[in-house]
Amino acid sequence: MIGLSSDIKLALDTVIEGLEYRFNDDDLLNPEKMQIIMKSKVSSFKSAKDILMRWSGSPNAPTQEILVEYVKGVIHAGDKALLTLRHALRQKIDYTELDATSHNQAIAAKSFILESVFDLDKALIDLRNKLEDGNLDLSDKEFKLGYPEVYAKKASYNIKNYFKDWYNEDTDGVNICPHSTVGETIVLQDLSITLPEEPEDKTKILFHNLPQKKQHWVRQQAPEEINPDNVELWDEYIKEEYRRRREGLWFYNNGEAVYLTGHHYFALQWCAMLDNGGYMDFRVAQLNMFYHIQACITDKRCLGQLFVKSRRTGFTYAVLCVLLNQATTTPNSKFGMTSKSGDDVQEAFDKMSYMFLSLPFYFRPVVRGKEDSPNELFFGKPSNNSKEAKKTRNTGIKDYLNTSVDHRPTKNDSYDSVKLDGYLGDEAAKWMKPHDYIVHLGMVAPTMMPNGKVVGKAYIGSTMGARAKGGDQYVEMINGSQVSKRNVITKKTSTGLYMYFLPAQDNMEEYTDKYGKCHVLKPEVKTYNISGELIERGSIEYLLAVEEQKKAQSDKALNEQLRTYPRTLEHALRDEESQCVFNINKLYEQIDYDATLPEESLYTRGNFKWRSGVVDTDVEFYPDDKGRFKISWMPSKVDNTEDLKNAVKRLGEKYYPLNLECVRLGCDPFSLKSTHGKGSKGGIHGKTIVSPDGGAPSNKFVLEYLARPTDETVFFEDVIMCCRFYGAPILVESNRIDLLRHMRNRGYRAFCMDRLDRPKSKLNPNELEYGGQVMSGKDILDSHMNAIGLWVENYVGVYNNEEQKVRPQGEMGDMPFEETLKDWLAFNPDKRTEYDATISSGLAIMACHTERYRGKKEVVKRIHVKSLLKKYNNKGAIGSQVTMKNSNYAK
Repeated sequence: MIGLSSDIKLALDTVIEGLEYRFNDDDLLNPEKMQIIMKSKVSSFKSAKDILMRWSGSPNAPTQEILVEYVKGVIHAGDKALLTLRHALRQKIDYTELDATSHNQAIAAKSFILESVFDLDKALIDLRNKLEDGNLDLSDKEFKLGYPEVYAKKASYNIKNYFKDWYNEDTDGVNICPHSTVGETIVLQDLSITLPEEPEDKTKILFHNLPQKKQHWVRQQAPEEINPDNVELWDEYIKEEYRRRREGLWFYNNGEAVYLTGHHYFALQWCAMLDNGGYMDFRVAQLNMFYHIQACITDKRCLGQLFVKSRRTGFTYAVLCVLLNQATTTPNSKFGMTSKSGDDVQEAFDKMSYMFLSLPFYFRPVVRGKEDSPNELFFGKPSNNSKEAKKTRNTGIKDYLNTSVDHRPTKNDSYDSVKLDGYLGDEAAKWMKPHDYIVHLGMVAPTMMPNGKVVGKAYIGSTMGARAKGGDQYVEMINGSQVSKRNVITKKTSTGLYMYFLPAQDNMEEYTDKYGKCHVLKPEVKTYNISGELIERGSIEYLLAVEEQKKAQSDKALNEQLRTYPRTLEHALRDEESQCVFNINKLYEQIDYDATLPEESLYTRGNFKWRSGVVDTDVEFYPDDKGRFKISWMPSKVDNTEDLKNAVKRLGEKYYPLNLECVRLGCDPFSLKSTHGKGSKGGIHGKTIVSPDGGAPSNKFVLEYLARPTDETVFFEDVIMCCRFYGAPILVESNRIDLLRHMRNRGYRAFCMDRLDRPKSKLNPNELEYGGQVMSGKDILDSHMNAIGLWVENYVGVYNNEEQKVRPQGEMGDMPFEETLKDWLAFNPDKRTEYDATISSGLAIMACHTERYRGKKEVVKRIHVKSLLKKYNNKGAIGSQVTMKNSNYAK
């Protein structure tokens, strides 16, 4: 109808004027009159809102600016009407002036006015929220469903305003403040996380009014009076709880202001646990866990969190709380979970179901189907097949959440091609064949990260399974989830995930006080744990004592203790004792010890280069933090005259090593044309012989090289330069002939040792021409493995053999190369070609003990050697040698 818009404006002006009209007090003395007047205020507001709604949805709809202006006018008039209602509510009744029959009517009018105050106040709050959010759909239909549906439709906030400045350029980290304030920055694992700024107004921090010692987390009881009939009276309380669920809150903890993320607050305050019916305690260890989870959620480069668990970390419960918080407030979403078995994932789903059923009604969305379904929670419109529903075509679903949570079986293709907004992968390190979690993740990840854009988040966690039973895949995922190794182009880790490990000593209930602090050391003052028991020692002292007990029991018992309650990531990644070929405890003792030392005291990284760039002359070592070689010792001058570096003799176009009594090398080559194993690398190891002359360390590994240059000739040149620098022979695996042929062609055949298990008279023409060790046949493979095993027993970890005294009792070994130690840990004889470090290190050991494989001791020409253990000053273009004093390697 043309011109109707101006008529509507006039009608609105009239209604607004009526809302603002202030009656005389005399008019309010008559109970009947007063009730009619108050009713007119409420009905006038509803009429104004109804006119606005019809106007905005009509062909005569006003511009956005005019609509906003009138909405503001209605709110202003409504506020004045509310003042009138409250004035009438306060107005005294002069019963002496009233007829006795009017007393009851006057009292009833007060009740009516109070109800009108509540109705008008609620309507004003709703209209203000819509105005603030820019949502001027004034219909009341979405308020009929419930708070979860209203919240999910953004009736009370706009998620686009959150985390606008999530990236902290100064720290290359993540700001987890929803409003992008900048507070303290912490580092968890290798991820920098910026917390929100502490509020200036201390009254906004929970427990601000309590004495310091009474300031600790206590769950706040929900008002028992709230029910569906009076829920609108508690609108402010409920909206505030929703705000806390998404934004978090601050609370005082023993005088310190602590920030809880929204998910952490939801877990502590609202998520009942199926295990005991109670709620999670506040623990600093879990505070950090939730910080890391929130950072993974906020970071647009991150697919989610990869968590390495010890027993009872609370990870599964934490993630279930996150998923439930998201699922009950997010429309049109899908959340799922898997575990190591059908029973395990059912148990996890049951825990979430219990949490959901324990939520107050104003947090539970409308459910289609059974609320206690063991398989799926679907938040949507309930089925209605009645004739009345069909006649009215009341089948709309868009006002419901239409979000689901379910679980799937332990299969590679579970959730394949299903869009996921959130996913729990529980006990992911224990998927046994034929299931493979790497394959599964490869199918699931694209549903949450299509074309590289992260649209969903995965939360994957597990205690370590045996390497052969899912553990290998998890180790691969851990290695591919290091924040420090993000790709410079994709800005992501290779898995998309960020790894986080929680040490056992940081999360032990018996050593955690009421402030959530786990005491790793004995408290200096009398302190009680959350059960009220005195804390008499620190968690580390306790764990070390248990480890000593287990060690006295058996190596297997100790290994299981460390796997179950890991103090370090290396402990968590231990294999089952039966799965490790070598002495697992000695290997871990050495790894743990080396981890306490700075890298520069263990070895120097660098590369070899030809002096002045002239090939087949002397070689120099250049320190480089990104170098391919790690060196803990190299030969030096004897009496400042004879330099044992580059001890090479040239006869015509051929070269011969002269330092036969110092170092011998082992090599596992690779070829770009024919690689072995996934991610195959070239391996070189150097080890000194037993009791060398001079100052060389006896029977020690002094060099490690594990690299895969893009050009195989770079590797070949690295081998030749290494051999020349040390003047040392090398035992090369000959299953691939490329390197040996290259060395023969360059004149270095004399450096290539012949195979050890045959006399020279029985070598075939190829073996005579090229040298090298054939690694096939049970005898030589067993000899190779036994050589490493014997060396580990005698020279790795703490020595405690009373019968055969190879070195002092209680002395720690000095194997400085962690990659090799870990390769020995993981070594699988059935897949030996995948373990480059094990192959080359074993060949180095065999090269130093040739007499074991030919039936008689080999006689070699002895050359006088006097050399010192060195470390290197990395300043300058060429590394200079400095004597290593007080070093574990200068014995």
